[in-house]
Amino acid sequence: LEKFLFIRLDSYSPDLVTNLTGEKIKPARWAKHLGLNYRPGMALYNNGKLISVINGRLYHFHFKETLRYVSGKYFEKYDSFSQYLQARQKELLSKGINIDLSE
Repeated sequence: LEKFLFIRLDSYSPDLVTNLTGEKIKPARWAKHLGLNYRPGMALYNNGKLISVINGRLYHFHFKETLRYVSGKYFEKYDSFSQYLQARQKELLSKGINIDLSE
């Protein structure tokens, strides 16, 4: 997780925050703009560009791979997260690594 900078926002706060474009905005409005309606939700950026939004509970495998997708800049190689995930699952299985979604 050292590749990430985490900023925690209280979407119920009346205070203004400065978003990545420099706009002063209430956290609830920013969350709505991102389509975040699940708490906790996450917006993953790379150099100010929104790469992925986590707006619901994920299996640990999918959460870990979403973080890897962004931190490893795999979004530059694959057109979508699902394409990345398909290739990643194939890679892991070919190495004999079991993917257990119940973990």
